[in-house]
Amino acid sequence: MPSSRHLISGDVLKVAKGGVVAGTRPALNLVEGSGVTLTVADNPAQDRVDVTVAASGGGGAGVSSFNTRTGAVTLTEADVEAALSGVAFGASQLQIGGLKVVGTRQGAIADLSPTYTPAEARTAMNAVLAALRAHGLIAP
Repeated sequence: MPSSRHLISGDVLKVAKGGVVAGTRPALNLVEGSGVTLTVADNPAQDRVDVTVAASGGGGAGVSSFNTRTGAVTLTEADVEAALSGVAFGASQLQIGGLKVVGTRQGAIADLSPTYTPAEARTAMNAVLAALRAHGLIAP
């Protein structure tokens, strides 16, 4: 529906981002950035100019494109692998960059007694290190 108020010569347009005015000028210039395409079309029937922003390419941290799916989405293993470049899943481990970083759960390691000996402490520490290595959390 057309508005009854229009900018007249000398009026300015307030431009805000997140509710904070960034500037007041008589014109607004939209600039395409990397991976962003702007489509600008005059819409006289609605008394406005329509701007459509389309984006493609990476946004960082493994994001390769915008998700265009709507409603309930079930991610498959393939979806996750595609989103996480360099990450691989197996039946009993997770690999990043070809290195196992999480593996099958290891057995329990007994707590030390209140009167443990240095030999018992050494045995317990070695068991912890062996479990960390087997799990893939530290290098072998």
